Amino acid sequence: MARHKEFDIIRDYNFDIAITETVDLCGLGIMRYLGIKNHIWHSTTPLHDNVAYNLGVPNPASYIPSTEENLIGPKMTFYDKAFNFYMHGVTLYMHHYGTDRATEAIRKYAGPNFPNVRQIASESVLAVINSDEFLDIARPILHKTIYIGGLGIGDPEPVKEEVIF
Repeated sequence: MARHKEFDIIRDYNFDIAITETVDLCGLGIMRYLGIKNHIWHSTTPLHDNVAYNLGVPNPASYIPSTEENLIGPKMTFYDKAFNFYMHGVTLYMHHYGTDRATEAIRKYAGPNFPNVRQIASESVLAVINSDEFLDIARPILHKTIYIGGLGIGDPEPVKEEVIF
């Protein structure tokens, strides 16, 4: 944001929509700073806890493993569920901490009434998830959550004759 004057060149194009990454929410803040109201959120990973939280996607810690620093699978013991609940809480706490800092950085240039980047994230038109929904853990999703896993995979080669029995 220190070079925010250079954004005026982009703002003059009056874009209707932007695509941003879910790794951090700075892109969403910059997009709103540029006056772009509609955005698509793109995730290169399965649906993370913080992304689900921002989109309003139910993320029950009782059977959905937290995606942050967690090796627990979908079959959990009571201890695993307790640890997963703890990790879910830690993830959201760290997310709030980081997004509050990002919002503060943008407000230095955009003014004190600039919305929190979490609020901007919750207004996403679509969330495009680069994961295969059939390989992901069964979970609740919303209609604006679109799985595109395997989109870039080319056509398969034919099976060689010596492999066919």
